[in-house]
Amino acid sequence: MDLCPRTVLITGASSGLGLEYVKQMINLKNPPEIIVAASRNPDRATELQQLATTLASNSTIKIVKLDVECDEDIELAFQATKEAVGELGLNLLINNAAIYDRSNSGSLILQTREKMQKHFNVNVTSPVLIVQKFLPLLKQAATTSKGFSCSKAGVVMMSSRVGSQQIVFDDEPGASLSLHYKCSKSALNMATIMISRELKDDGILVFAIHPGWAKTRMGTDRAPLQPSESVQSCLNVIGTAGEALHGKLVTLHGEILPY
Repeated sequence: MDLCPRTVLITGASSGLGLEYVKQMINLKNPPEIIVAASRNPDRATELQQLATTLASNSTIKIVKLDVECDEDIELAFQATKEAVGELGLNLLINNAAIYDRSNSGSLILQTREKMQKHFNVNVTSPVLIVQKFLPLLKQAATTSKGFSCSKAGVVMMSSRVGSQQIVFDDEPGASLSLHYKCSKSALNMATIMISRELKDDGILVFAIHPGWAKTRMGTDRAPLQPSESVQSCLNVIGTAGEALHGKLVTLHGEILPY
């Protein structure tokens, strides 16, 4: 099944995988009519700005300011999105914005309240509150047809395999510690489960996806995947996802991972 949402919101769209999502979505067989690209600092998002102004497709890229830690920004982004999508509602929300402090090993002895809270705030609380705020637009889009798909109404949480407690428990000795990051992604996976249960009767598909280790500012140059490879695979999964993936954590190849 081809992915064909008419309206899309992508957070963290100024760089990395978020920017790559914008690039690939405008080149879909049936590109969205409206892509709302949310950026913490739109004025510094040079590549995104250029993409929006030189767009040679039927899509419209609307850039909105969104610092996911700022409730006022979330409200203003919602109002801007509501105006942009109109009666269409919001077909697809990709919660992509995240942080991963790699300044040290992330071991227990190196943790601080500030670091832990920062990761939970950006990686867990913000995605939850963004779904909460944009829910009326998702529900609006969900009324257009039956069934579950991201072309109709879907929420995709960009998560990680290291948020799987089972996978981390089974890791070999010497695996990265990153207590702050792994705990936040585990919590995001739990949020995905709970939100999926709450929104099932509304016909809104909700799942989390592990995009692989890609060469981004967060992933570093040591990563084996190019952003284009990661996003292309993720979009294949997003395009074919149905009720079987509702509430699940999946790989970029669509394999269901244990929580």
